[in-house]
Amino acid sequence: MPNHQGHSRWPQPKRWHSRQQLQTLPDATSAHWLQLPGSLTTALTQLAKGDLRVQVLFEGWYKPTLSERQQLRLPHDRLLWIREVQLIGQGQPWVHARSLLPARSLNAAGQRLTRLGNRSLGSVLFKHPALKRRGIEFAQLNHPTGRVWARRSRLEVHGHAVFVAEAFLPALLTYCAQA
Repeated sequence: MPNHQGHSRWPQPKRWHSRQQLQTLPDATSAHWLQLPGSLTTALTQLAKGDLRVQVLFEGWYKPTLSERQQLRLPHDRLLWIREVQLIGQGQPWVHARSLLPARSLNAAGQRLTRLGNRSLGSVLFKHPALKRRGIEFAQLNHPTGRVWARRSRLEVHGHAVFVAEAFLPALLTYCAQA
């Protein structure tokens, strides 16, 4: 089993914060994306006038990071289905996303989540009327594209959890400012 740390491009922040714990507030454009309640994929597709694609950076069964294990209260040897993608709008990387799917969330119909190919996770999950987002946290990350804002949350469908983190990259903010 390869070590996902060698493949991951996801920068781990020192700490995630609730909205009330934030000491530095995001700019208005970042705040808009951080607080978006619905499907990020749908909102980005509209903004990109349909020119949005998914680039898979890596996916497979890997060990989560220490921070992720602590958040999920997992033993050190637990493997999760981890998927990292970039959402590319108008030819530019707009969002870097990292999803963690516990094995128990992948039974029966959930198995299709391991075979998304170049479709976004959100395009599947947000079709379920029972979908709920819980526990949104925020952080600033030292991403290869610069210092960026990110959010992470737990998405649940009928008690099955998917953990998603999304970093909003400078090209998205620049595009929003010009649009």
